[in-house]
Amino acid sequence: MKRVLIVGGGGSIGLAAVQIAKARGATVTVVDKTAKSEVVRSAGADVFIDYAQESYGDRKERYDVVFTMVPGDPFAMGLRVLKPEGRYVMGNPQLANMIRSVMTEWTSQRKVIFAFAPKTSEALGQLKTLVEAGSLRPIVDTVFPMSAVVEAHHRVESEQRNGGIILD
Repeated sequence: MKRVLIVGGGGSIGLAAVQIAKARGATVTVVDKTAKSEVVRSAGADVFIDYAQESYGDRKERYDVVFTMVPGDPFAMGLRVLKPEGRYVMGNPQLANMIRSVMTEWTSQRKVIFAFAPKTSEALGQLKTLVEAGSLRPIVDTVFPMSAVVEAHHRVESEQRNGGIILD
């Protein structure tokens, strides 16, 4: 069974990643703030780490996949908890980490990925299958009217949300 670590797993993409990893049979650990622990667990996370209380880099666990949505997440720490042939996936990479990724692949068996999700019929078909099976569901925090777009955007920026924000 694969072990997956998702840093920033309480955001919209992170919550989808939790569900997709669980649907593929992974044991999922999520790093985020305490306020998001309930929604992260409802998405299927097995283990929750509050980054304000504990550094995931201090744990002994090693992961097959580390997926980070946090731009400032320390690149070296993500690699440190990765198994020797693991995959490190950056969903929101900084330029310096993109450069480091090339060097990492030259010097180890680890694979570092910073690509955007494919926009192919096959990829959409895989998501459709997960949705139809009930393995991937939307997790919605708040539905705002279009007239409240500024308030909705503020809620996203302030990280107060537990799930997606919808403009109606």
